[in-house]
Amino acid sequence: MNFNGISYKLMEFVHALVHDVPYNFSHYLMRNFVSNLYSSRPFLVYPRFLMRVITNQLDFEGVPV
Repeated sequence: MNFNGISYKLMEFVHALVHDVPYNFSHYLMRNFVSNLYSSRPFLVYPRFLMRVITNQLDFEGVPV
């Protein structure tokens, strides 16, 4: 992958989207999320996704999501 390119996994997703082939995008997101957690410098990649999970798990009412 270079500066102007996209990753192979993202290219698979785009191909599946264009050709109407089933693709498990949630698995792609979770795999990247977990690999980021175990990297040498982890950072929050999907803050909106995490906020949704935390809100649903704790059952907050009246919290905008």
